[in-house]
Amino acid sequence: MPEPQGIKDVVGMIRFVLKSALALGLVAMIVPLGAPSNGDGPGLDLFGVANGVREAAADLGGFCTRAPAACEAGREVVVFAGERIETGLRIGYGYLNEHLATPQPPSSEPVVAAEDTRPDPVTTGAVEPPAGPRPYTPPRPLAPQTVAETAVHTLARQTVAIPTPAPRG
Repeated sequence: MPEPQGIKDVVGMIRFVLKSALALGLVAMIVPLGAPSNGDGPGLDLFGVANGVREAAADLGGFCTRAPAACEAGREVVVFAGERIETGLRIGYGYLNEHLATPQPPSSEPVVAAEDTRPDPVTTGAVEPPAGPRPYTPPRPLAPQTVAETAVHTLARQTVAIPTPAPRG
């Protein structure tokens, strides 16, 4: 899977995951039509649920104290949905466990260890060691100049006009 290139890709992936989770939750709630886990489960009355949802939408502030029937209907819906989703997840887990988790028979061939690629910590005499740090060597002076060359350079330096102040006096 390619890595996301920007924030739009990440947001798109998050939206996809949320939509997939919602769709799988709805499918898990609807699909399992097997026997309930226990016979004492709450009976779901669709008209009671619709009435509870209508009352809950009308009074969101503190409807449990004022409308206990709506709280009870909501509680029944949550319990019912939880049981259905649990059953659906058990069916899905069983399917995946049967089809994807097949055990591999042990191989009769011996396992070959991977080649060690770490460098050898011991330096032998067969290989020249890498060049280490060298001490500081100051720069060498230029070759000694003859007297004539020195005079030429001195005259060249003296021909430069340097302003001098007028004598006071």
